[in-house]
Amino acid sequence: MSEKHHADRRELLLATASIGGLVAAAAVPQLARAGEEQGPPERPRLRDVVEKMKVLPDKDKRLERLYGARGTSPIVLERLADGFNVIGRPIELAVRELSDGRGRVFGHALSATVPANGVFPLSLDGQPFVVTRFSCSFDRIAWQAGNGWPVYSTRCPTHEYAPGMLFRDAFEHQIVPWLKGVGYGLGCDNRTVYDFGKPGQLHVGVNDDRYEDNQGTFDIMIYNFS
Repeated sequence: MSEKHHADRRELLLATASIGGLVAAAAVPQLARAGEEQGPPERPRLRDVVEKMKVLPDKDKRLERLYGARGTSPIVLERLADGFNVIGRPIELAVRELSDGRGRVFGHALSATVPANGVFPLSLDGQPFVVTRFSCSFDRIAWQAGNGWPVYSTRCPTHEYAPGMLFRDAFEHQIVPWLKGVGYGLGCDNRTVYDFGKPGQLHVGVNDDRYEDNQGTFDIMIYNFS
């Protein structure tokens, strides 16, 4: 092969490499833009999630079947012991994804972690969380009524009444949902449905006669409400 032919071949290879480099360089921004466009899906907006969680009365039975509630738990009217000033600052509800064993998201709930050293009003998007009926569960329960007391892991750690405690008709140290000015919920199921018949801001706390030495927290999960 002649030297001229070798030179011509080298020039062809260099030109091809140069063109390939330009094509590759031009493709990088396009790939990056495509990656940006195909990024992770946006988290659902709070308003959209809340609208899907609202239920109408004709869906009550479906609500109970969906979440395994045993039925509507009993409530009592506003019968509180006197002399308590234990209402804390509002706790903001957050959206939590519900997923199956394979990690697939099938729905959403509202949740809050509640300290055991008071009774706390719940808020949503900075506003009082006002409900009439709701389904809920109590999870990750780990609190004690002061030093020396056992660490509780269930909603009703005892089945004894203590009329001197804040919620006079509830069990001692029971976790209690309360619609201020309306009434509070009884029952010991960790997952249940409440229908108060009238709207009010949802509060939640433990039943006690001394709150300042309580330690620990529990979670409330709200699945549907109206």
